[in-house]
Amino acid sequence: AGEVWGMVQAVPMFIEALNGLDIQVYLILRDHPKVTSVNAPDEFRRIYLEYHKALIKLEVGKIVDSKELTSDEVNAGADIVVGISSTMLVEACYMHKPVLHIWTPEIGEVFFKVTGNTFAQMPTTSLGAAFKAESVVEIQDCLRRIIAGDTRATLEAQKKYFRADGLNGQRVAEAILNYYY
Repeated sequence: AGEVWGMVQAVPMFIEALNGLDIQVYLILRDHPKVTSVNAPDEFRRIYLEYHKALIKLEVGKIVDSKELTSDEVNAGADIVVGISSTMLVEACYMHKPVLHIWTPEIGEVFFKVTGNTFAQMPTTSLGAAFKAESVVEIQDCLRRIIAGDTRATLEAQKKYFRADGLNGQRVAEAILNYYY
């Protein structure tokens, strides 16, 4: 649930970064199901409204309504996948797409608390399979690199660690067996 609280910080940062780059984009924002659920707590509804206010500040592109699309369809059509900790980021690594994690100390602190002190950084980032940005300037730098095609290192890490070759179950079983025996 940490990604929900992080949206209040990440979305405005991303919009500011896009406006500063002055490139035309199609932005498809996927809301976490926890904030769009009819049973969403009042706190999540407040968070949803707060980060959606930032969207009206996008000056250099168009926001695409993705309510009728599945997450798989959005990921498949995306040139770049950006987020905090969504499973869509992991799925994008399997699809060998450029991935950008927005991660600030404040977001990290929330995650650390929400996960019981077990999650201090996204594994995709620590494996080198995704870019990581902690400020508007870093988001812009990462996006410039991605747009310029400077993604070789992350792509190699994705190919190494995110293989969809039908043998993932076997690798997990072997890792478990090696751990215990």
